[in-house]
Amino acid sequence: MSRHGVFPSLDHVGPMARTAKDAAAILGVIAGADPADPTASPLDVPDYLAGIDGGVAGITVGVDWAFLRRIATEEVLESIEAVASTMAALGARIIDVTFPEPEAILRGWAVQCAVEAAIAHRRTYPARKQEYGERLAALLDRGNNFSGIALAEALGDRRIFNGRIATMFADMDMLLVPGLPVAGPTLDYMSSLGEDPEAILAIGPFTAPFDVCGYPTITVPCGSNSLGIPVAFQFVGKPFEEALLCRSAHAYQGVTEWHLRRPAL
Repeated sequence: MSRHGVFPSLDHVGPMARTAKDAAAILGVIAGADPADPTASPLDVPDYLAGIDGGVAGITVGVDWAFLRRIATEEVLESIEAVASTMAALGARIIDVTFPEPEAILRGWAVQCAVEAAIAHRRTYPARKQEYGERLAALLDRGNNFSGIALAEALGDRRIFNGRIATMFADMDMLLVPGLPVAGPTLDYMSSLGEDPEAILAIGPFTAPFDVCGYPTITVPCGSNSLGIPVAFQFVGKPFEEALLCRSAHAYQGVTEWHLRRPAL
């Protein structure tokens, strides 16, 4: 997948679609090598739809329940428990795993994102600072002020984390985690996080680690909170295992109806 024009440590590169099957179809079109991104894989793009109906019998799905209980709200936990039960009923094997401690990688993610943003805006910031919003300006200021040592430490933590993730995946095919630690955050909730990097990191423990390590994920709706806002989970797979993620999400959607719900407009 080309990363041309994105922030590698922040952006979730991939299709957005109504269903996992639609996502697989779109992925087959947009994946592959790109002359504008020399880091894009030159491997041939598989037919992600070829085995989409293959089911999940025998697939091993890992869950770190202790990690989830430490961070996620009760509504989120209940949704993940329901997903695990559904996958088990479809023939998947659910196992306990230990997710690497993400604190260092989350702090490093904040450093890398700020530096990447500062680089992307250096033609206009701070020269035209008055045209920037308060939050984005604060992010760019942090990016410009981080030291080379801070960035080097973040990159070092990234390598260590990648190694621990690879070790965790040795015993499973996919990881099951929530999309967010809170069930359907509102605009008021997001505003309450303010500009403090520590507060902002509280929203990303289940997404930022995979931006950093580059493992593919698929995000699927699995419920709603008390206000009717959708709640989602993620399947996380090994590198180049997008076909398995799409197939597994498609199997889940074949026996649930969360993806069919539409807001009343």
